This record gives sequence, C-alpha cells and structure tokens, in this order.
Amino acid sequence: MSKTAKWIVAIIVIILIVAGVWYWQTNKVSTPAETGPIKIGSILSMTGFGANIANNEMKGLTLALEDLKKDGYDVNLVVEDSAGLADKAASAANKLISIDQVDALFVDLTAPSGAVAPIGDRLGRVVLYDAFDPKIVEENDLSVKTFFDAGIECRNFANYAKKNNIQKVAYLGPKLPFAEQCVSELKNILGENSVFVGYTLSPTDTDYRTQILKAKDFGAQFIASVAYEGNYISIFKQKTELGFSVPVFCTLSDCLSEKVIESTSQESLEGVIGYTFAIDEEFKKFIATRYPEATSADYELISVGYDSLNYLVRSISLCEKNDSACIISEMKKTKNYQSKVASSGFSDKRVFQPISNYFEYKDGKLSPVDILSK
Repeated sequence: MSKTAKWIVAIIVIILIVAGVWYWQTNKVSTPAETGPIKIGSILSMTGFGANIANNEMKGLTLALEDLKKDGYDVNLVVEDSAGLADKAASAANKLISIDQVDALFVDLTAPSGAVAPIGDRLGRVVLYDAFDPKIVEENDLSVKTFFDAGIECRNFANYAKKNNIQKVAYLGPKLPFAEQCVSELKNILGENSVFVGYTLSPTDTDYRTQILKAKDFGAQFIASVAYEGNYISIFKQKTELGFSVPVFCTLSDCLSEKVIESTSQESLEGVIGYTFAIDEEFKKFIATRYPEATSADYELISVGYDSLNYLVRSISLCEKNDSACIISEMKKTKNYQSKVASSGFSDKRVFQPISNYFEYKDGKLSPVDILSK
C-alpha cells in the first residue's frame, strides 16, 4: 500500500471513530449519575402546636423509607425540628442544603413552608410542602404542594349548608391566608350577611371566648374552621362552657385527633363533620399492624408522609442530581407509583389533587357522610 493510501485509510478510521463517539453521546439513554444515596431533608414541627401532625408524618416517612430500601433505592432521610416556627425552619433548610447536601426537602405547616420555599428556589432544591396555603406554590417555582385545598373544602361545606337550610355560619380560627380563602368561599355561596368571621391573630392564640360569644349572638348554626389541634381543644372546651352547642366543620386529623377527643365532652363533639383523604384500604390495615395505637384521623397524616417520600425519591432517581425541573416534571407524570392517598396526581400548577372523604361524629363514632350530594 502506498504512503498516500495509508494516510487516507488512517483519516477514514479517525473519522469513523469520531462519528461513533458523537453518535453514542447523542443517542445514549439518560441515566442518573451514580453520586451516592438520595438524601431527603425533612423539616417537621416535632415539638410545638403542630406536633401531632409531625409525629404522624414521621411514622409515614419511616414506613416509606423501609419500603423504598426494600425496592432497591439508596435513601438517607435527615430530619430537623422546626417547632412550627418560620425562623427555625429557615435555619434548618440552609443547614440541610448547605451542610447535609440533601437533594430535596419535605416541610409541614404553613409558616415553616413559607419560610423554606424561597430558600429552595434560591439554592435550587425542590420543596414538597404539606400545608393549606396555595400562595407558597404560586410564588415559588420549585415548590410542590400537597395536603388539602381550604377553598375547595369550604366551598363543599357551604353548598352542603345551603342545601340543608343552614342559614348562618361562623368561621373561627387563626387569621392565615388559607383562612381568608375559606371565608371567601363561604361568603360567595352563603352571602356576606350569613357568615360571621372570628379570627385570632395567630395559631398559638387559643382564647376564642370573645369570638364564640359573638358567633352565638349572631345565631350561627354551624362553625367552619381551618385550624390546628390546640385550637380545636380550646374551641370545643370554650363553646361548651359558654353554652354554644353547634357542630363544627374541620380537618379530621386536627379536630378529631385522639388528644382532642380525650379532652372534649361527647356533647361538644356531636355532629362534627371532618374531612380526610380517601386512603387505600390495604394500607390502612398495614398501618394498623405497625401502629395499632393510630386512630382513623392519624391515617391521613401517616399516608401523606409515606406518599411524599415516595414521590420525591422515585422522581429524583429518574433525574440527574439537582435537576429540579426534571424532578418536578417526573412528579407530575408519576406512573410507576400507586399513592396511598387517592388522587388525580399533581396538576400542571404543582398542586396535589386528593380525593376527600367526609365523616360525621355521632354517639362517639365516626360515620361516613356524603356532603357533596346532600
């Protein structure tokens, strides 16, 4: 072979090698980088007024961690206590991201979630938060909302009240964004003059006597409320003391928790309508096996914790590390995980869309009630 021919062959070989490398790089299947375990930071109100919420969510996170590891996921969970306070939650978020190098955050309660979400946006971490407030997800691009929509639930109750000739309703609870959303729905359906609003300034304010007396004078036939366990203990106790025996519409996990029932007279609880998630029946049996002390109200929060960790870990596993856009995209189109909370998944606006069940407390027992068709 001549020298010229050898050069031509060599050039052709080089071209083929370069073309092959280019083809492989542009057509290879995208897989997550092997950079160690998936790390999730969880900021929960383990102490303080939201402790009942956090402790049950923690049970769900624990169950999810066990199951994920059985399914082959390498996961670490790092938990910090916010005590329900925004400043502690913000400090915890900075620590979890900067020092612990977590891949995403799970947060509960409105104030902590509102403090953590902007930090997630700034530092490029997805924040899945368990709270009512829709403004957090609207104002922070990397936030994803789970839990109920207060507006939808209060709208459902207002329609129920209208159909059942309940002409006057009182709203009692702390003045927070989701409270105003609830009041707006009540007034839209029942009318401005049919709704008395009795706000307290914060969730830690539990003296409702003035508001209850005004609601009584107003002639309210029902109380609607979006609040926390400690608020309901006070509301039920104080309305009994003041001779105001009207039922309450509220979140089952907060207003009919074990602690509320133990500290409240049966008379004061009679007729309460609580809303909760529709939860997989087999998962309920599983919870009962692992946590026999758990009540039906606890199942809601245990399921939220379980699902939240599953959604985060399974979505992160399909993406490159810290690719928040990919993680959110995968959460919205999750197909390989059947959640324990019945839902239609996440909306395009990054909001979880659960299916609610309603129960009425009568004679010391919870019975299903269909408020949507009554």
